[in-house]
Amino acid sequence: WRFVLPVSVLIVLVVGIVAGIYPALVLSSFRPAAVLAASRMPTGGRVESMLRSVLVVLQFGFAIVLAVCTIVMTDQAAFVRVLDRGISKEGVIVINALADASLTARQEEIVRRLGEVPGVRIATRSDMYPHHTDDSDDYRRPGGGSLVPVWWGYATPGYFEAIGARLVAGRLFDVHQGSDYQAGRGQEGAGSSIIISRLTAERFGFASPEAAVGQELREDLAARTYRIIGVIDDIRFGGAHEPMRPLLYSGRSGSFDEAGAIIRYEGASQAEEMARLRSAWANIAPDVPFSAQGVNDIFADDFRSDQNYGVLFGIGSAVAIGIACLGLFGLSSFNVSRRRHEIGVRKVLGADRRQVLTLLVGQFLRPVFIANVIAWPVAWVFMSRWLSGFDQRIALTPWPFVIAAGGAGLIALLTVLGQSARAAANPPAASLRAG
Repeated sequence: WRFVLPVSVLIVLVVGIVAGIYPALVLSSFRPAAVLAASRMPTGGRVESMLRSVLVVLQFGFAIVLAVCTIVMTDQAAFVRVLDRGISKEGVIVINALADASLTARQEEIVRRLGEVPGVRIATRSDMYPHHTDDSDDYRRPGGGSLVPVWWGYATPGYFEAIGARLVAGRLFDVHQGSDYQAGRGQEGAGSSIIISRLTAERFGFASPEAAVGQELREDLAARTYRIIGVIDDIRFGGAHEPMRPLLYSGRSGSFDEAGAIIRYEGASQAEEMARLRSAWANIAPDVPFSAQGVNDIFADDFRSDQNYGVLFGIGSAVAIGIACLGLFGLSSFNVSRRRHEIGVRKVLGADRRQVLTLLVGQFLRPVFIANVIAWPVAWVFMSRWLSGFDQRIALTPWPFVIAAGGAGLIALLTVLGQSARAAANPPAASLRAG
């Protein structure tokens, strides 16, 4: 607020001063004697008339750009909200307090006790969970091939079931298979089991997920060889801005750094289960503050900021359209008053009400049409660049532009229709006397 409030006040002052300059200059240019002698206020010349129209065009152009941005941002936020992450969003809680270094030696005990909390169906550990995939190394296929950077992590029994990962080929880790779960890093023997994601299989050139099962990968720095036992569907742990990462899992039975507790629960709301876990944590690890978040809440952070931007742009668009309509209303009032004599002459020469109304409305909607011609390319450039920052994004179609243009045109039509209709309905004699 220390920054926002002064900036807001400054913007209001600058806009107010700039907005008052034009009418002040126009009024100060009138000669008092001419004004008092005339039966009506001077209308200004051709330059002044053009300037009024230009200002209305700029106001509507700015409003249309904001409206297009609002629609696109809202659509993108809605798209990210329902984006398939490859795992379950509901019924899963991540307790990242387990990553505290003081709890490393007690990880297995803590997770076991968390599994006894009412409502918990699966309690497991991993250092790979939403917004937490930090470790990467280079791997290659034995016998040659280029190095491929892969993000790797550990999975303990029940992990894939807890997060709802989808197996597409092979099998998951099995506690009855001696090579699946290792006690610690560096203790893996030749051919230790790993599970990779579909993207990882593609990066290493396997023809299909099924073709990757049974093949081996070699860690470049440690010169260890691993055997692929399964391939899961791609998981997007990062935000929609980040590219999909190739993943690799090793089974682990012992403790490891940066572990989070993954809890799948049922039969309770997230708030109820979170309260149970918090209460249990106070007894299990009272010296470490409880820190946990639902997976759906973690992923909600990905679109919340863009959604907020959309709301702000929507408010700005509404204000800008309102200001533009005030300008258009003033311009239409001015032009109707100035053209009363012309309207009377047209009606005397046979023009009916519909023809006069079409003439006036068409003239007043012309600035809105010009504003669209200017605003569309600007909005297209802005939104194309903004969307390019997302790895997963909507297509930029003409619909947001059509909707924004239609909305602005309809509001503008309603703004000038009343005055134009009254002017078209006036008897010719009254219009000629007024002119």
